[in-house]
Amino acid sequence: MNGNTPPLETRWKPGCTSPNPKGRPRTSVFSQEIKAALAEVDPKLQKSMVERLVEMACRRALQGSYKHLELLLGYAEGRPAQSVDLTTKILKPEEHADSIIAHLDHLTAEADGQPDTKRPN
Repeated sequence: MNGNTPPLETRWKPGCTSPNPKGRPRTSVFSQEIKAALAEVDPKLQKSMVERLVEMACRRALQGSYKHLELLLGYAEGRPAQSVDLTTKILKPEEHADSIIAHLDHLTAEADGQPDTKRPN
């Protein structure tokens, strides 16, 4: 038993009342403070921190910053759906070894400057 595990006799048992009846808080104190700071309005500019940050991101995007453009479009339009192909070809060990050897031969030939006569599998 490691030092972080309570003894068996003091552990929570299913069916007993929960030791944490309210559960985990929905937001942390840190998140609440960040949201409060972003909502705070600058009296001189009459704009919230969020408004100022969005303007800055727009300005940088117009200057050619791809990261700022991507951020703005991601929040404005939502990120595009991505698909993942989970199919795979299962190789026998000898087929896998042949594939690796062919790939290594290709890399070696490429490093030596020789023309590529074979394509890796």
